[in-house]
Amino acid sequence: MNDQYTTNNAGTSFQGAVDDALLLLRYATESGINIDDQTLSVIVQVSQDEAIADIATQVSFWRAYEHVSTLLHPITAASLRDCHSPRMTWALSVLTGLLIILVVSFQALWAVGMDLTQKLDNNISELQQITAMDADSTLASEFLKENLTTKGEALLRALSAWNNPLSGSLLFVFNSVTNSNKEVVPSSDNPASQIQDMLIQSKITLEFLQVYILPLLYGMLGAFAYVLRHISFSIRNRTYTHQTLSDYLLRVTMGCISGFVIAWFIVSPAAENDGQTTNMMVSLSPFAIAFIAGYSIELLFSLMDKIISPFITEREGSKKTVAER
Repeated sequence: MNDQYTTNNAGTSFQGAVDDALLLLRYATESGINIDDQTLSVIVQVSQDEAIADIATQVSFWRAYEHVSTLLHPITAASLRDCHSPRMTWALSVLTGLLIILVVSFQALWAVGMDLTQKLDNNISELQQITAMDADSTLASEFLKENLTTKGEALLRALSAWNNPLSGSLLFVFNSVTNSNKEVVPSSDNPASQIQDMLIQSKITLEFLQVYILPLLYGMLGAFAYVLRHISFSIRNRTYTHQTLSDYLLRVTMGCISGFVIAWFIVSPAAENDGQTTNMMVSLSPFAIAFIAGYSIELLFSLMDKIISPFITEREGSKKTVAER
């Protein structure tokens, strides 16, 4: 790679250490960091020798290398090389973009299903109220009943397309339009029961998205936001190395776990009141908390430690009392 901070034969050998020392010297010079003449002389002299220097020269070199490394800490030769290797940052950026698309798709799918389910619930309630009116209903109420029935049929078509495992996607509108000329409710002796079945199926799908899929994705997205932010700072400060990639991967995994834990603590399926759909803004808050938990994993685990700590302390105290007896 043709880069101003890339050197050849960099490794664990003595010659590799010499190359690393020269790399640090170059960065220090370009950054205006003052290096004393003795340190410069030792490193430059060793770099000019083709053969490996004698023991005394090597000792002097390692002392000089140590001095330069201390002055530039936490910047290292490895971090200077890795900061100018864009492969990892590009890969993380692409993965984050794909994750955002996935989150937005599932979020939109969940929001549309929630809206359709709520509207169909309200439509059924209004229709039942009109049906329960006195027998001598006016022409206006009959017209309203017909409108509600037509609207309910359209909502049912859309919800049926949304809840279909094969077509339940953001293309539900297309499915609703193409099925507009078909029979709304398949032949059945009890259409009302079929509508209730559809509502139950849609609510199960919504619960699956709300409790399992979306919190996990938001936790992962929060972890990716943390990783990208810290990689950006590390590259800017010339301290990023590829060796920290494993730490970042673990961070993303823990972000998924954090989002899932938040879902179990906050998003409770039993919190809904007998078929009433939760307000959308209230339901969105656990996703935001899952994102924060994925971004700040330490905060979540610190809270969990505080919850568990009294029990551990009490248990250790009981063991100590028994031992003293």
